[in-house]
Amino acid sequence: MDLITDYKKIYVDSCKKTKDYLKSVYIDIDENNKNDAYLAIDKYYRAISIWKRVLDLEEKETKLINNILLDYCFLLHGFVIFDIKSIKFLFRNIIESFIRFITNDYEGRDIELIFSNITKKYEGKEKKYLEIYVSQLRQIYDEACLYIHANTEKMNEEIYTLLSIQSNNEEIEIKKTIKEFARMNVAMLSILKKENSETYDRMKENAQGYLNYIIPLEERIREKELEN
Repeated sequence: MDLITDYKKIYVDSCKKTKDYLKSVYIDIDENNKNDAYLAIDKYYRAISIWKRVLDLEEKETKLINNILLDYCFLLHGFVIFDIKSIKFLFRNIIESFIRFITNDYEGRDIELIFSNITKKYEGKEKKYLEIYVSQLRQIYDEACLYIHANTEKMNEEIYTLLSIQSNNEEIEIKKTIKEFARMNVAMLSILKKENSETYDRMKENAQGYLNYIIPLEERIREKELEN
């Protein structure tokens, strides 16, 4: 059996159903430029859902995971119309829900402290390993905040000029945003696995296989080096 093909087929087939739904809502979903976005959202939505299913969650934890999954659904619509500000807002929401989930800090207002607390209980190689992914999440979070609160004082007064800028840069921005979304998810899934290694070890083989397949090889090698 070709397991790699099977794992990919899972989210490719699921994504086809997702796109069929989007086509029933929108005139054009621009599959030429945005298909990778729809695939990525479906792929990582499934991964987070696997963790939700196997973890023994309390009510507040369940709410945070549900918020993340709901934001993935909103991202589909965000990519269809490519509303970059809404997409960045959702990135920020996803990351904040995630770090609150990992640290069990549901009400703290010091986001930097919450980020820092992810690695607080670790030392040595494990701490450095997790700091890589925490740093990536912090960078994406900070960039999203800057984008959302961008200075608009120097905007052109004519609206058509803004629409022209959006159109000219859109293809490049789409590719960049898809890569950022993937990087965010790889970071979250790597942290989740490290924080819940015993639960991962008890997972069914198919669930483990799927979670491994969607993580890039270089990240799996980095994880393997922790054992040496």
